[in-house]
Amino acid sequence: MALKKIAVNKNDEATFVVEQVLDAEAEEITLAIPRFSKLAESATNFKLLKREGDALGKHIVVESVDDRVIELAKNAGLRCVNPFFGGAGKQFLDIVTAKREAPHTASATPSHGREEQIREEEATHPRRKTPPTLSEEPQHHASQPHRRFRVPAPRLFAVVLMFICLVALGWFLGVRVLPRADIMLVAARTNWSYSGAVSVDKGISDFDSKNAIIPGERFSEKKNIQLSFPASLKRQVSEKATGIITVFNAHSSEPQGLVKSTRFVTPEGTVYRLTESITVPGAKIEDGKIVPSSIDTHVVADKAGSDYNIGPVSKFTIPGFSGTPKAETFYGISTGAMTGGFVGQVAYPSDADLKQAQMTIAETLQSSIYELMRAKLPKDFTVVDGAETFKILESKIDSQASTEGKFALFAEGELSFMAFREKDIAGMFSDRVKNEAGGADFTVKRYAITYSKGAFDAQTKFTFPVTYEAELVRTIDQDAVKSKIKGRVEEELRTLIFSLPGIESAKISLWPFWVRRVPLQTEKIRVTVD
Repeated sequence: MALKKIAVNKNDEATFVVEQVLDAEAEEITLAIPRFSKLAESATNFKLLKREGDALGKHIVVESVDDRVIELAKNAGLRCVNPFFGGAGKQFLDIVTAKREAPHTASATPSHGREEQIREEEATHPRRKTPPTLSEEPQHHASQPHRRFRVPAPRLFAVVLMFICLVALGWFLGVRVLPRADIMLVAARTNWSYSGAVSVDKGISDFDSKNAIIPGERFSEKKNIQLSFPASLKRQVSEKATGIITVFNAHSSEPQGLVKSTRFVTPEGTVYRLTESITVPGAKIEDGKIVPSSIDTHVVADKAGSDYNIGPVSKFTIPGFSGTPKAETFYGISTGAMTGGFVGQVAYPSDADLKQAQMTIAETLQSSIYELMRAKLPKDFTVVDGAETFKILESKIDSQASTEGKFALFAEGELSFMAFREKDIAGMFSDRVKNEAGGADFTVKRYAITYSKGAFDAQTKFTFPVTYEAELVRTIDQDAVKSKIKGRVEEELRTLIFSLPGIESAKISLWPFWVRRVPLQTEKIRVTVD
């Protein structure tokens, strides 16, 4: 039986290999198929080889170290041999590579013509022998056995051992260490929007997505200020200076009463009078000595005018005690100035001046408190226009204008506003998305919220218009994807990936370049979703 061995290249197509089988002049043909051959991509390739071989009456044997090639060939009914683990096998005298022959030209000598020429030359020159080539069959003679080239046993063992080690190392690196699979999925997207009212209620602790209500918190702050304003009117006035003096009793332990308008005189002779009756407490006696007692009281200048505007006085005398022992033991002092004495025209505010001043001080006070509260507001809270309430708690007007023609206004105010956490409003809309846009199949990828000015519709409830626009992305379970694709060959992988719901596009990368199957270990599979 004529034998022939054809070395198949990794990228040879099945049809090309069939042509080589057809052209081979042998009854038994061995196909040496390498690892990662293109033939191993489909079982149909081996069925084609089996069918064509049977049709030609040729027996095809597949020789390979690739387990998948062996498996597919066996399934197609072909005999299989692993050269390293499958026994000694047969001796082959005719080994060719499966390469395409150059096109024949008109001067090319047909193969059968060359065989006749060789036989003629051998008949003429019996000692001349034509050496076999890789592309031609050697001539067989029944009277002459085949020559075998033997390799020394130790060297052959070393070569085989080295080859096995390289194969094992390649298998370990290619299967256990190096293979990686990177799957980048682009999930399907859709848009969802809401335009309507949202209420903030400080009486609830969690959002109500159905009724569009979120929890809120009320913040309050108080503050007071005093401002001066110009007075537009003038009038003639005669004002007396006033001040406070301290009256001492160093006379006896008996209290001393002084009636309203009692005079007190400065060393320069300026007279001031008590504005109300007082009783000076009795002095204390300690170790036989008198310790003076005292009382503070208001006094007013005897006459109007700026001459009575004076500074502190070290001692006031009481003319009513002149000529008596009390003249030296009852006296007064002042540590502050006597002010307010004036005769002439002064400015004073009109009703319009007062109204404008009250509006200005309220706006100033409200703005001042608002800025203070915003600075102190926790970072996770949001305040929209209209959420604040302001009121004046106290207001005092000093209508007596100063010498510059200005009057003073004092005010104390309180500002409150309703604030909410934006995470609550985002969570509320996320919940509405689940209920209205396909359940848990979609999640919010990104969103934008626009707030408009609102108003209070109850003491604890604030309502304002909101526009919410979101981009939704289909939810993909990355762990589930890993479990489904592990161990899959590349062709199956693509079909499986694009059969998953919600996948818009995908990019599949297997590494290194020769890998054609997804690793079985999920830790070597990376799935990212955009």
